[in-house]
Amino acid sequence: VKDGNTGRLQLFPNPVSHELQLKTADLINPGDRLEIYDFTGKVVQRFSAPDALKAPVDVSQLPAGSYTVRLHTGTGVRNASFVKQ
Repeated sequence: VKDGNTGRLQLFPNPVSHELQLKTADLINPGDRLEIYDFTGKVVQRFSAPDALKAPVDVSQLPAGSYTVRLHTGTGVRNASFVKQ
């Protein structure tokens, strides 16, 4: 079965001010992780992927700017970007 959403990491709202919702059709396992990088490539936040996909991620402490989210799973890495207001 081919699903059109497989391999996509969706972030909303974007731009965001407080809480970022994440959605993916990928299968998420307990060891999978989610990392948020700033524009310099530095990791500014780390989460367990199952937790990050269950509840909104609090990004209210991050300075305004552009960020990249990386979802590391057993099948690979998914990237998505968001803007923090």
